[in-house]
Amino acid sequence: MNQAAKRPEKHQAKRRLLLVEDNPGDARLFVEALREVGASDFDVTHVERFGDARARLEAEPFDVVLLDLGLPDAEGLGMVSALGDVAPQTPVVVLTGRNDESLAVEAVRAGAEDYLIKGQIEGPLLVRSIRYAIERHRLVEALKDQNRQLEHFAFATAHDLKAPLGNIEQSIELLRCEEDGGELPELTQLGLKGIEVASRRMRRLVTDLLVLGRAGSRTTAPEVVELSEFVASVAETFEQEAQAKGVRLELERTPMRVVVRRRDLEAVLANVLGNAIKYIGQPESPRVEVGWRPSDGEALVWVRDNGPGFDPAQAEAVFEPYRRLSTDQEGTGLGLAIVKKAVEAHGGRAWIQTQPGQGTTVFFTAPLAPAGDCATSRPEDASAGARP
Repeated sequence: MNQAAKRPEKHQAKRRLLLVEDNPGDARLFVEALREVGASDFDVTHVERFGDARARLEAEPFDVVLLDLGLPDAEGLGMVSALGDVAPQTPVVVLTGRNDESLAVEAVRAGAEDYLIKGQIEGPLLVRSIRYAIERHRLVEALKDQNRQLEHFAFATAHDLKAPLGNIEQSIELLRCEEDGGELPELTQLGLKGIEVASRRMRRLVTDLLVLGRAGSRTTAPEVVELSEFVASVAETFEQEAQAKGVRLELERTPMRVVVRRRDLEAVLANVLGNAIKYIGQPESPRVEVGWRPSDGEALVWVRDNGPGFDPAQAEAVFEPYRRLSTDQEGTGLGLAIVKKAVEAHGGRAWIQTQPGQGTTVFFTAPLAPAGDCATSRPEDASAGARP
């Protein structure tokens, strides 16, 4: 046979699996389960301690991690997010002896791709879970990358629009000055008025796009911030608007320190507080409350109003870009998208509780500062937070 006609056989590279399990018997069962179904495309590395798992992930790449939630040196769902910080490109499948649906949901929220119960794992299920976790994680990361590219494009476009928009605004002022004391024709005045309104709307959109692009940016390091003083500083910028609507602002005074990027926290508070005042409606005694308390190692912060509320079925959708529930008030529809991005960049969550006629509460979480760390309180720039 002609040697040139021979084709080399294609060999699929083995998937590298990191098994983090302190029970040798359970570890052996997992490996045997893979062998029983002929899953020879997995190369298993076994470690018994969480610290060893972190060290391995820092030193070499793996395609997937099987993680027991109870280890000698660590336990609980905090390990999932910790591994995500070390190796964000590596999916994690959680192993546990507890048949607890609520724990399974929390595991997925913490970043796990799947949740398997020891004693109920058979070879086909294990292999399917691992392969689905790898593929699902790959698709999610690809989607995140596309979203990052879109956000970068929007940010660059908004930045490029600032200069021509400024020229338009200056041209309007020059035309106004050209009147020389005389009146412009009515049609010209109407045209200028329309251009002014459109340029203001465009300025708000450009500003919000720039804030959205910067939200969660790692160009600055998180720092310790004293919530009570910081919130009071942001609230000062809304006092005139609140007074005009007869809204009473009630601010928590209990000291609490969080670790955040100040620009992000300011954008979050400005958007949420601004929305609460803007959409308060006409209750008998308009009130907006800002409060917080420690919760599961985090700071739980809320902004509550006694306004009209809305359908709770829309409570998740309003965090999507350009999603607006009302067109009665001016806005770009980017405010809550900024909130979501900035909060999640700090490992937190943002959500809404509301009912028609019962007001709205926006919650978000932020990392608590370790005891003894010094705090700052003033925002970088009171105008940095985009208005919704």
